[in-house]
Amino acid sequence: GILTLLAILKMIIDSYEIQSGSITLYCDNQGALDNVFDKHPKRGIFPLLQRDYDLLGSARSILAELPVTVVGRWVKGHYTGPDRELKHDLNEWADTLAGNFWSEAPPHLLSRRMPENHPMYEAVVYYAQSALTANLKIVLYEHKYAKSLQATIVKNTKWEPDWFHRVAWPAYATAFRALTIFKKISIAKLSHGLWNTGAQKHLYNSEEEGTCPCCQKEFETLSHVFRCQDAGILAAKQKWHSEFQESLAKIGTPVVLLDSLSRGVGWWILTDNPNPPRTMTYGSVVPIDMLTTSAYSEQTQLGWDQLMRGRMSNNWGKAYVHILKSTTPIQDAQLWEKKTIRILWALSIQKWNYRNKDLHGHDTEDALA
Repeated sequence: GILTLLAILKMIIDSYEIQSGSITLYCDNQGALDNVFDKHPKRGIFPLLQRDYDLLGSARSILAELPVTVVGRWVKGHYTGPDRELKHDLNEWADTLAGNFWSEAPPHLLSRRMPENHPMYEAVVYYAQSALTANLKIVLYEHKYAKSLQATIVKNTKWEPDWFHRVAWPAYATAFRALTIFKKISIAKLSHGLWNTGAQKHLYNSEEEGTCPCCQKEFETLSHVFRCQDAGILAAKQKWHSEFQESLAKIGTPVVLLDSLSRGVGWWILTDNPNPPRTMTYGSVVPIDMLTTSAYSEQTQLGWDQLMRGRMSNNWGKAYVHILKSTTPIQDAQLWEKKTIRILWALSIQKWNYRNKDLHGHDTEDALA
Protein backbone atom coordinates (compact mmCIF):
# COMPACT_ATOMS: atom_id res chain seq x y z
CA GLY A 1 0.00 0.00 0.00
CA ILE A 2 2.73 2.48 0.93
CA LEU A 3 4.69 1.67 -2.21
CA THR A 4 1.59 2.22 -4.37
CA LEU A 5 0.88 5.60 -2.76
CA LEU A 6 4.49 6.73 -3.18
CA ALA A 7 4.45 5.64 -6.85
CA ILE A 8 1.24 7.61 -7.47
CA LEU A 9 2.68 10.60 -5.63
CA LYS A 10 5.83 10.49 -7.79
CA MET A 11 3.75 10.46 -10.99
CA ILE A 12 1.74 13.50 -9.80
CA ILE A 13 4.92 15.39 -8.85
CA ASP A 14 6.59 14.57 -12.17
CA SER A 15 3.49 15.49 -14.20
CA TYR A 16 2.98 18.87 -12.50
CA GLU A 17 6.70 19.56 -11.93
CA ILE A 18 6.23 20.16 -8.23
CA GLN A 19 9.45 21.24 -6.55
CA SER A 20 8.54 21.59 -2.88
CA GLY A 21 5.84 20.97 -0.32
CA SER A 22 4.78 18.36 2.23
CA ILE A 23 2.24 15.54 2.41
CA THR A 24 1.03 13.15 5.08
CA LEU A 25 0.78 9.47 4.19
CA TYR A 26 -1.55 7.40 6.41
CA CYS A 27 -1.23 3.65 6.91
CA ASP A 28 -2.76 1.19 9.40
CA ASN A 29 0.46 -0.87 9.57
CA GLN A 30 2.86 0.73 12.03
CA GLY A 31 5.60 -1.80 11.28
CA ALA A 32 5.55 -0.97 7.57
CA LEU A 33 5.67 2.75 8.33
CA ASP A 34 8.66 2.25 10.64
CA ASN A 35 10.52 0.26 8.00
CA VAL A 36 9.92 2.71 5.14
CA PHE A 37 10.41 5.96 7.07
CA ASP A 38 13.23 4.80 9.35
CA LYS A 39 15.81 7.61 9.32
CA HIS A 40 18.45 5.34 10.85
CA PRO A 41 18.22 1.95 9.09
CA LYS A 42 19.85 -0.99 10.81
CA ARG A 43 23.31 -1.92 9.63
CA GLY A 44 24.59 -5.22 8.33
CA ILE A 45 22.29 -7.87 6.89
CA PHE A 46 19.30 -7.15 9.14
CA PRO A 47 17.54 -4.81 6.65
CA LEU A 48 17.79 -7.63 4.08
CA LEU A 49 15.88 -9.98 6.38
CA GLN A 50 12.84 -7.73 6.70
CA ARG A 51 9.51 -8.93 5.34
CA ASP A 52 8.86 -7.85 1.73
CA TYR A 53 12.41 -6.60 1.36
CA ASP A 54 11.87 -5.98 -2.36
CA LEU A 55 8.89 -3.68 -1.75
CA LEU A 56 10.71 -1.84 1.05
CA GLY A 57 13.68 -1.23 -1.24
CA SER A 58 11.47 0.19 -3.97
CA ALA A 59 9.53 2.37 -1.51
CA ARG A 60 12.70 3.81 0.03
CA SER A 61 14.13 4.49 -3.42
CA ILE A 62 11.07 6.50 -4.50
CA LEU A 63 10.95 8.31 -1.15
CA ALA A 64 14.57 9.41 -1.57
CA GLU A 65 13.85 10.86 -5.04
CA LEU A 66 10.84 12.98 -4.06
CA PRO A 67 11.44 16.75 -3.78
CA VAL A 68 8.67 17.08 -1.16
CA THR A 69 8.55 16.07 2.49
CA VAL A 70 6.52 12.92 3.13
CA VAL A 71 5.45 12.21 6.70
CA GLY A 72 4.20 8.75 7.64
CA ARG A 73 1.34 8.58 10.15
CA TRP A 74 -0.45 5.58 11.63
CA VAL A 75 -4.25 5.38 11.40
CA LYS A 76 -6.40 2.76 13.09
CA GLY A 77 -7.83 0.37 10.52
CA HIS A 78 -11.54 -0.50 10.43
CA TYR A 79 -12.27 2.25 12.94
CA THR A 80 -15.86 2.30 14.24
CA GLY A 81 -15.53 4.66 17.21
CA PRO A 82 -17.29 7.98 17.80
CA ASP A 83 -14.33 10.16 16.78
CA ARG A 84 -14.15 9.10 13.16
CA GLU A 85 -12.16 11.44 10.92
CA LEU A 86 -11.38 11.85 7.22
CA LYS A 87 -8.24 9.71 7.59
CA HIS A 88 -10.39 6.77 8.74
CA ASP A 89 -12.68 7.16 5.73
CA LEU A 90 -9.73 7.34 3.34
CA ASN A 91 -8.11 4.27 4.89
CA GLU A 92 -11.32 2.25 4.60
CA TRP A 93 -11.81 3.40 1.01
CA ALA A 94 -8.26 2.41 0.07
CA ASP A 95 -8.72 -0.98 1.74
CA THR A 96 -11.94 -1.60 -0.19
CA LEU A 97 -10.37 -0.57 -3.50
CA ALA A 98 -7.40 -2.88 -2.89
CA GLY A 99 -9.67 -5.79 -1.99
CA ASN A 100 -11.84 -5.27 -5.07
CA PHE A 101 -8.78 -5.10 -7.29
CA TRP A 102 -7.21 -8.33 -6.01
CA SER A 103 -10.47 -10.23 -6.27
CA GLU A 104 -10.44 -9.64 -10.04
CA ALA A 105 -6.84 -8.66 -10.76
CA PRO A 106 -5.73 -8.85 -14.43
CA PRO A 107 -3.19 -11.67 -14.89
CA HIS A 108 -0.44 -9.32 -16.12
CA LEU A 109 -0.65 -7.35 -12.85
CA LEU A 110 -0.30 -10.31 -10.49
CA SER A 111 2.91 -10.71 -8.49
CA ARG A 112 5.69 -12.33 -10.46
CA ARG A 113 7.53 -15.38 -9.16
CA MET A 114 10.73 -13.83 -10.49
CA PRO A 115 10.45 -10.06 -9.82
CA GLU A 116 12.67 -7.75 -11.82
CA ASN A 117 15.79 -6.53 -10.08
CA HIS A 118 15.59 -3.02 -8.69
CA PRO A 119 18.62 -0.71 -8.36
CA MET A 120 17.98 -0.49 -4.60
CA TYR A 121 18.36 -4.26 -4.10
CA GLU A 122 21.63 -5.09 -2.36
CA ALA A 123 21.02 -8.83 -2.46
CA VAL A 124 18.35 -11.14 -3.85
CA VAL A 125 17.77 -14.75 -2.77
CA TYR A 126 16.28 -17.14 -5.31
CA TYR A 127 14.57 -20.29 -4.05
CA ALA A 128 12.35 -22.78 -5.89
CA GLN A 129 12.50 -20.67 -9.07
CA SER A 130 11.27 -17.55 -7.27
CA ALA A 131 12.76 -14.49 -5.65
CA LEU A 132 12.51 -14.91 -1.89
CA THR A 133 11.28 -11.59 -0.47
CA ALA A 134 9.95 -12.61 2.96
CA ASN A 135 10.20 -15.21 5.70
CA LEU A 136 13.80 -16.18 4.91
CA LYS A 137 14.25 -17.78 8.34
CA ILE A 138 11.08 -19.87 7.97
CA VAL A 139 12.03 -21.01 4.46
CA LEU A 140 15.50 -22.09 5.63
CA TYR A 141 14.04 -24.07 8.51
CA GLU A 142 11.49 -25.72 6.22
CA HIS A 143 14.14 -26.60 3.66
CA LYS A 144 16.33 -28.19 6.31
CA TYR A 145 13.74 -29.96 8.49
CA ALA A 146 10.39 -30.31 6.64
CA LYS A 147 11.04 -33.68 5.01
CA SER A 148 12.39 -35.33 8.14
CA LEU A 149 9.58 -33.85 10.26
CA GLN A 150 6.98 -35.14 7.80
CA ALA A 151 8.55 -38.60 7.87
CA THR A 152 8.55 -38.61 11.68
CA ILE A 153 4.88 -37.59 11.88
CA VAL A 154 3.87 -40.27 9.35
CA LYS A 155 5.85 -42.89 11.27
CA ASN A 156 4.49 -41.96 14.71
CA THR A 157 0.87 -41.72 13.56
CA LYS A 158 1.12 -44.86 11.40
CA TRP A 159 -0.38 -42.91 8.49
CA GLU A 160 0.10 -43.79 4.85
CA PRO A 161 2.56 -41.23 3.36
CA ASP A 162 -0.12 -39.45 1.28
CA TRP A 163 -2.35 -38.97 4.33
CA PHE A 164 0.02 -36.27 5.57
CA HIS A 165 -1.27 -33.91 2.89
CA ARG A 166 -4.89 -34.43 3.97
CA VAL A 167 -4.33 -32.29 7.08
CA ALA A 168 -5.10 -28.56 7.16
CA TRP A 169 -1.49 -27.64 7.89
CA PRO A 170 -1.74 -23.96 6.79
CA ALA A 171 -4.49 -23.37 9.37
CA TYR A 172 -2.50 -25.31 11.98
CA ALA A 173 0.54 -23.11 11.31
CA THR A 174 -1.49 -19.89 11.54
CA ALA A 175 -3.08 -20.99 14.81
CA PHE A 176 0.29 -22.05 16.23
CA ARG A 177 2.06 -18.81 15.33
CA ALA A 178 -0.61 -16.82 17.20
CA LEU A 179 0.23 -18.55 20.51
CA THR A 180 2.53 -17.20 23.20
CA ILE A 181 5.89 -18.94 23.47
CA PHE A 182 4.74 -20.66 26.68
CA LYS A 183 1.67 -22.14 24.98
CA LYS A 184 3.66 -23.01 21.87
CA ILE A 185 5.85 -25.31 23.96
CA SER A 186 2.85 -27.10 25.45
CA ILE A 187 1.01 -27.45 22.12
CA ALA A 188 4.18 -28.68 20.39
CA LYS A 189 4.48 -31.38 23.08
CA LEU A 190 0.80 -32.27 22.62
CA SER A 191 1.13 -32.45 18.84
CA HIS A 192 4.07 -34.83 19.02
CA GLY A 193 2.80 -36.91 21.93
CA LEU A 194 5.40 -35.62 24.38
CA TRP A 195 3.28 -34.59 27.35
CA ASN A 196 4.77 -36.03 30.53
CA THR A 197 2.28 -38.88 30.88
CA GLY A 198 2.81 -42.03 32.90
CA ALA A 199 3.86 -43.80 29.69
CA GLN A 200 6.53 -41.13 29.07
CA LYS A 201 7.84 -41.50 32.62
CA HIS A 202 7.94 -45.29 32.31
CA LEU A 203 9.76 -44.99 28.99
CA TYR A 204 12.70 -43.26 30.67
CA ASN A 205 12.46 -44.98 34.05
CA SER A 206 11.25 -48.58 34.12
CA GLU A 207 10.62 -48.32 37.87
CA GLU A 208 7.82 -45.83 37.21
CA GLU A 209 4.49 -47.64 37.10
CA GLY A 210 2.96 -45.08 34.75
CA THR A 211 -0.50 -45.34 36.30
CA CYS A 212 -3.12 -42.70 35.49
CA PRO A 213 -3.44 -40.24 38.42
CA CYS A 214 -7.18 -39.85 37.77
CA CYS A 215 -8.51 -43.42 37.70
CA GLN A 216 -5.38 -44.89 39.35
CA LYS A 217 -5.95 -48.11 37.39
CA GLU A 218 -4.93 -47.84 33.76
CA PHE A 219 -1.51 -47.32 32.20
CA GLU A 220 -1.48 -43.65 31.21
CA THR A 221 -0.82 -43.15 27.51
CA LEU A 222 -1.73 -39.88 25.81
CA SER A 223 -4.84 -41.57 24.42
CA HIS A 224 -5.82 -42.57 27.94
CA VAL A 225 -5.46 -38.95 29.10
CA PHE A 226 -8.39 -38.12 26.82
CA ARG A 227 -10.37 -41.34 27.26
CA CYS A 228 -10.05 -41.94 31.01
CA GLN A 229 -13.43 -43.04 32.44
CA ASP A 230 -12.86 -41.93 36.04
CA ALA A 231 -16.15 -40.53 37.39
CA GLY A 232 -14.67 -37.18 38.42
CA ILE A 233 -12.94 -36.42 35.15
CA LEU A 234 -15.90 -37.74 33.14
CA ALA A 235 -18.23 -35.19 34.75
CA ALA A 236 -15.75 -32.41 33.95
CA LYS A 237 -15.36 -33.62 30.36
CA GLN A 238 -19.11 -33.56 29.83
CA LYS A 239 -19.10 -29.90 30.88
CA TRP A 240 -16.14 -29.11 28.62
CA HIS A 241 -17.81 -30.89 25.72
CA SER A 242 -20.85 -28.64 26.09
CA GLU A 243 -18.57 -25.58 26.15
CA PHE A 244 -16.80 -26.94 23.07
CA GLN A 245 -20.13 -27.03 21.21
CA GLU A 246 -20.93 -23.48 22.33
CA SER A 247 -17.54 -22.25 21.15
CA LEU A 248 -18.01 -23.83 17.72
CA ALA A 249 -21.41 -22.16 17.45
CA LYS A 250 -19.91 -18.76 18.36
CA ILE A 251 -17.47 -18.87 15.44
CA GLY A 252 -20.31 -19.56 13.00
CA THR A 253 -19.86 -23.29 12.53
CA PRO A 254 -22.78 -24.64 10.46
CA VAL A 255 -25.06 -26.98 12.41
CA VAL A 256 -24.27 -30.01 10.28
CA LEU A 257 -20.51 -29.60 10.87
CA LEU A 258 -20.98 -28.75 14.53
CA ASP A 259 -22.99 -31.93 15.05
CA SER A 260 -20.41 -34.12 13.29
CA LEU A 261 -17.40 -32.58 15.04
CA SER A 262 -19.20 -32.80 18.38
CA ARG A 263 -20.15 -36.42 17.74
CA GLY A 264 -16.56 -37.47 16.92
CA VAL A 265 -14.93 -35.50 19.73
CA GLY A 266 -17.58 -36.68 22.19
CA TRP A 267 -16.93 -40.30 21.24
CA TRP A 268 -13.19 -39.83 21.78
CA ILE A 269 -13.24 -38.04 25.14
CA LEU A 270 -16.48 -39.31 26.74
CA THR A 271 -16.44 -43.02 25.93
CA ASP A 272 -14.03 -45.93 25.74
CA ASN A 273 -15.90 -47.51 22.84
CA PRO A 274 -13.31 -48.65 20.24
CA ASN A 275 -15.61 -47.84 17.30
CA PRO A 276 -16.79 -44.28 16.51
CA PRO A 277 -20.49 -43.70 15.80
CA ARG A 278 -21.72 -42.87 12.33
CA THR A 279 -22.30 -39.24 11.53
CA MET A 280 -25.94 -38.16 11.14
CA THR A 281 -25.26 -37.42 7.45
CA TYR A 282 -24.21 -40.98 6.65
CA GLY A 283 -26.03 -42.34 3.60
CA SER A 284 -27.46 -38.97 2.52
CA VAL A 285 -26.96 -37.93 -1.11
CA VAL A 286 -27.45 -34.22 -0.37
CA PRO A 287 -24.16 -32.54 -1.47
CA ILE A 288 -23.37 -30.89 1.86
CA ASP A 289 -24.19 -34.10 3.73
CA MET A 290 -21.86 -36.01 1.43
CA LEU A 291 -19.06 -33.49 2.07
CA THR A 292 -19.65 -33.69 5.82
CA THR A 293 -19.64 -37.50 5.75
CA SER A 294 -16.38 -37.39 3.77
CA ALA A 295 -14.81 -35.06 6.35
CA TYR A 296 -15.99 -37.23 9.24
CA SER A 297 -14.73 -40.41 7.58
CA GLU A 298 -11.35 -38.92 6.74
CA GLN A 299 -10.95 -37.57 10.27
CA THR A 300 -11.73 -41.04 11.60
CA GLN A 301 -9.01 -42.38 9.33
CA LEU A 302 -6.50 -39.75 10.45
CA GLY A 303 -7.58 -40.20 14.06
CA TRP A 304 -9.79 -38.24 16.42
CA ASP A 305 -6.85 -38.21 18.80
CA GLN A 306 -4.99 -36.34 16.05
CA LEU A 307 -7.82 -33.81 15.82
CA MET A 308 -7.33 -33.05 19.52
CA ARG A 309 -3.72 -32.24 18.61
CA GLY A 310 -4.90 -29.80 15.93
CA ARG A 311 -4.46 -32.11 12.96
CA MET A 312 -7.71 -31.43 11.18
CA SER A 313 -8.83 -32.97 7.88
CA ASN A 314 -8.86 -30.61 4.90
CA ASN A 315 -12.37 -31.80 4.09
CA TRP A 316 -13.89 -29.92 7.06
CA GLY A 317 -12.87 -26.62 5.47
CA LYS A 318 -14.17 -27.71 2.07
CA ALA A 319 -17.56 -28.51 3.59
CA TYR A 320 -17.57 -25.18 5.47
CA VAL A 321 -16.97 -22.99 2.39
CA HIS A 322 -19.52 -25.02 0.41
CA ILE A 323 -22.19 -24.13 2.98
CA LEU A 324 -20.94 -20.55 3.17
CA LYS A 325 -20.98 -20.23 -0.64
CA SER A 326 -17.71 -18.37 -0.20
CA THR A 327 -16.17 -16.22 -2.93
CA THR A 328 -12.78 -16.52 -1.18
CA PRO A 329 -12.80 -20.20 -0.21
CA ILE A 330 -9.14 -20.61 0.71
CA GLN A 331 -9.08 -17.66 3.09
CA ASP A 332 -12.48 -18.40 4.64
CA ALA A 333 -11.68 -22.09 5.13
CA GLN A 334 -8.33 -21.34 6.79
CA LEU A 335 -9.85 -18.72 9.10
CA TRP A 336 -12.57 -21.08 10.32
CA GLU A 337 -10.13 -24.01 10.58
CA LYS A 338 -7.72 -21.87 12.60
CA LYS A 339 -10.44 -20.88 15.06
CA THR A 340 -11.63 -24.49 15.36
CA ILE A 341 -8.09 -25.73 16.01
CA ARG A 342 -7.66 -23.13 18.77
CA ILE A 343 -10.90 -24.36 20.37
CA LEU A 344 -9.71 -27.98 20.16
CA TRP A 345 -6.40 -27.09 21.76
CA ALA A 346 -8.20 -25.28 24.57
CA LEU A 347 -10.25 -28.44 25.23
CA SER A 348 -7.08 -30.55 25.29
CA ILE A 349 -5.40 -28.14 27.71
CA GLN A 350 -8.42 -28.27 30.03
CA LYS A 351 -8.14 -32.04 30.22
CA TRP A 352 -4.38 -31.93 30.82
CA ASN A 353 -4.66 -29.31 33.55
CA TYR A 354 -7.34 -31.34 35.34
CA ARG A 355 -5.12 -34.41 35.17
CA ASN A 356 -2.17 -32.45 36.59
CA LYS A 357 -4.31 -31.20 39.45
CA ASP A 358 -5.33 -34.77 40.23
CA LEU A 359 -1.63 -35.54 40.37
CA HIS A 360 -0.38 -32.48 42.27
CA GLY A 361 -3.50 -31.25 44.07
CA HIS A 362 -6.45 -29.15 42.93
CA ASP A 363 -5.23 -26.09 44.81
CA THR A 364 -2.25 -25.76 42.47
CA GLU A 365 -1.99 -23.40 39.50
CA ASP A 366 -2.76 -24.69 36.00
CA ALA A 367 0.29 -26.37 34.50
CA LEU A 368 0.21 -26.65 30.72
CA ALA A 369 3.06 -29.12 30.43
